Amino acid sequence: MNRRQLRQQCRIEHIASERNLITETEAHGAYIRYTDDFLLFGNDKQRLWHLHDIIENELTSIRLKLSIPKSRMMATREGVPFCGFRFIPGQQPRILGASKRRFEKRRHRHYRTGMDISDISLRVFSWYQFSREGNSEGLRQAYETWPLDGGKRKRN
Repeated sequence: MNRRQLRQQCRIEHIASERNLITETEAHGAYIRYTDDFLLFGNDKQRLWHLHDIIENELTSIRLKLSIPKSRMMATREGVPFCGFRFIPGQQPRILGASKRRFEKRRHRHYRTGMDISDISLRVFSWYQFSREGNSEGLRQAYETWPLDGGKRKRN
């Protein structure tokens, strides 16, 4: 993240705090942010759409915009995608399919571009550690048998 992006995120949080949006949201639900992703939780759809509109206007004023496919209203019982996982109440997070596919593509690209096998191994280990946060025991067992040399994973 560069300085400009960090200043813009701080500005959005400052505006939200200044207008008591975060405080108000906390009274009605929750607010979570990680780098450039944020979630608003609440029981009042009308209030959430109002907050959505305010955030969208503030982003527009600093020449940013919400990602349309990601900016949506959903019931938490359906699971909430965030930071590469789908969070479902009462269950361990699940790794999103897009996260798995992105990892596989990177692994193949690293090998094809001639990256040293020890560097590929470090990246695989890093992703393996990330995957431990989710309900992914079977997936991690499958990764243990993957060739680091860029070979395609054999599906059973």
